[in-house]
Amino acid sequence: MEQTRPQGIQNDGAGELWCAVADTPHGRIPGKSNGSQCWYSYGGQEYTTESFVTIHSQGLSREPEGRAQGYQNDGAGELWCAVANTPHGRIPGKAKRSTCWYPYGGKEHTTTDFDFICDSMQGFQNDGAGELWCAVANTPHGRIPGKANHSTCWYPYGGGEHLTENFTIFRGQKLAHTPHGTAPGHQTDGAGDLWCALANTRHGKIPGKANHDTCWYPYGGAEHSTKDFVYVLES
Repeated sequence: MEQTRPQGIQNDGAGELWCAVADTPHGRIPGKSNGSQCWYSYGGQEYTTESFVTIHSQGLSREPEGRAQGYQNDGAGELWCAVANTPHGRIPGKAKRSTCWYPYGGKEHTTTDFDFICDSMQGFQNDGAGELWCAVANTPHGRIPGKANHSTCWYPYGGGEHLTENFTIFRGQKLAHTPHGTAPGHQTDGAGDLWCALANTRHGKIPGKANHDTCWYPYGGAEHSTKDFVYVLES
């Protein structure tokens, strides 16, 4: 399976660094990570935490695309993961509009020379629907993984394809044949924990829900199942 590489690198010996989103008292703040620790900037300073999510997306853009990965609850609002071009290398940080803030040397630095990180859509439907996200729908039957564009999520349940605008984009990019960690979905009818997955179908790679050796995916108004799939994990 395809493996992604860290988006940043610090040339002072720190080496390669991932974009990451830190869980902090001030919200979910984008920063940099070596895989075991995350550094983020806030209020002029650099902080560390071991509570974070790694971002595996590789797409770069001069403008923010899709939903923001982070949110600062002090009024700063939505923030995107970004990679700053600095004298010390390409350092992951947080950005909005024309400014990027990045953590380095114990302090928070700013630059206008940076790229936004764009989450790569994981799926593709070849019937004209095009690129699709993995997503988790909030439903009367629990949190059910499915497929989404930017406004609508379709999820499989009870043999049918259902849609909702109440959902969360799942930003994982790591592909695996077995799941690990906490399942993003859970069906309350006894099906239990469910992971996001990509079904290999004649209509393309379609996001759906999976556990054990089966993936269920929504297509054409119905719920389909397959054993030819991969799990999509956060890290």
